[in-house]
Amino acid sequence: MKKQLLILSILFNINSNAQQVPTANNPSGPPSGQGSAMYWSRSGNTLAGGTNNIFGTQYNSPIYTITNGLTPATYRTKLNGDFTLPTQAAINGFGWLQGVNTSGYMLLGYSGGWASGLYTGNGGRNGAYSLLHLNGRDGTFVQDGGYRPWMKTGITFTDNNDLSYMGIRKVGTDTDVTETVLAWSDNAGSAAPGPDDLVFRFTSGGGSTAIGNSISITNLITDTDLDGLHVARFGGNGNFGLGNTFGSNPFGTPPGLYVQPQSLAHYSLSNLRSVWQQFTNRDLASGSGTSETASDGLRIGIIGNTNLNVNGTAAIYNQENRHLLFSTNANTTTMNVLTGNTLERMRITSIGTQTNLPIGGYGVYNPGLLGTNLTRVAISHNPAQPVTRPLSLLHLGYNTGLNSLNPAATDGWRRWMDIGTFTTNGTDNIYVGLKEEDLDRFDAVINWGDNQSAGIGDVGPDHLRFIFTSTTTATFGQGDSISQSVNGLETGRFYPGYDTTFSYLLSGPLDLYGR
Repeated sequence: MKKQLLILSILFNINSNAQQVPTANNPSGPPSGQGSAMYWSRSGNTLAGGTNNIFGTQYNSPIYTITNGLTPATYRTKLNGDFTLPTQAAINGFGWLQGVNTSGYMLLGYSGGWASGLYTGNGGRNGAYSLLHLNGRDGTFVQDGGYRPWMKTGITFTDNNDLSYMGIRKVGTDTDVTETVLAWSDNAGSAAPGPDDLVFRFTSGGGSTAIGNSISITNLITDTDLDGLHVARFGGNGNFGLGNTFGSNPFGTPPGLYVQPQSLAHYSLSNLRSVWQQFTNRDLASGSGTSETASDGLRIGIIGNTNLNVNGTAAIYNQENRHLLFSTNANTTTMNVLTGNTLERMRITSIGTQTNLPIGGYGVYNPGLLGTNLTRVAISHNPAQPVTRPLSLLHLGYNTGLNSLNPAATDGWRRWMDIGTFTTNGTDNIYVGLKEEDLDRFDAVINWGDNQSAGIGDVGPDHLRFIFTSTTTATFGQGDSISQSVNGLETGRFYPGYDTTFSYLLSGPLDLYGR
């Protein structure tokens, strides 16, 4: 019974200068005594609305709990009473006029000499910063730098001279626009290294006493490391790191072990492992769409290898039998691969990859009946009419058949125009590359093509011309006026003959057969 009376006495008398405490037989104070509605008893207040389960007080005072004696270090919780304009304490310079009202907020945690101000300082007007405030025991002061008035319905963490918040933020002044926030802060101007980071780590049972020590650097890849396995890190400068090598190297950790994210999105792994970013999709069932294994979808990354001449090789792999498209100054909202409306500037593909067909539909386009796994690269002159059906290793310009009566026409292209560059616009084209003639015989070829007879307006067939142009901006030794002209100096011209195999004009000596 004496112990119970002692505890009651402590609850009644703690911090009398920081709260209103009812005094017995005090006409100017609140009524007191067991028969009063203001009476506070562990067994409940029978006069408070006829109930018997009230813990607390009916006068406006914080409620404290303490353990192990009545000293500043023994405060454990503080439940705020109601605050108004003159009684609400400012936090980080924000007060009542900025929307701060900490009435009913709960503070839980350590109350050492440096932290006791949360419990008893400022005339008892301090306390929790948000609806629930957890205060630790490290550091030399309670950090309020970084606090914002919208940190209300959530949990505030203060420890080690720093502050974090997790909870809800009302955005704007209207209702029903809300963010869920993870916020962390650092005290500006501190001599300690910073800014601090937001980190995700995974730990498992066992537990090592080492942090990636030099004896076993592989601790970086185990979840039994004292630090745990690093998964992701958001830096105070906005950079993001995904991987196990990120962290800080303050006193008490091995120097040079960790790095900070160096880019807006930085991916890094230890132990010379490959680092990949992967994109896949699927229908409802697993295995549909691109599927989602390591060999599916698009992978972008670098190759890891113990051979340092190989390590770091960059790779962009579309692991599906589909095109790899590149574009600028376009958007994907109107993109239609089936119709060829891709607005692409460049395409890397293979002969066996399905594409839009010249007469409609979608399928494999292989007019030369070549091997389906041969490479095709297309660079489009006009993204509004992209090269979606490349015919040579490098195809520049436009699809064939665009200006032909037969949309499926390949114009001057032939199946041997494989390893080379094929340039086309309308029915005009040129091929520069190799032509296979026999085993180990690939002749070098310059070919040009057009409709054989004269075209509309009697403008065909076209010619193959050799033109020399000199610089127009030379300070000394300027060339002749013809070479400097817009059209340049024509040194030779070939044109299809009607009576002979070919004809040519010369502006100078030319020996076609090396004689």
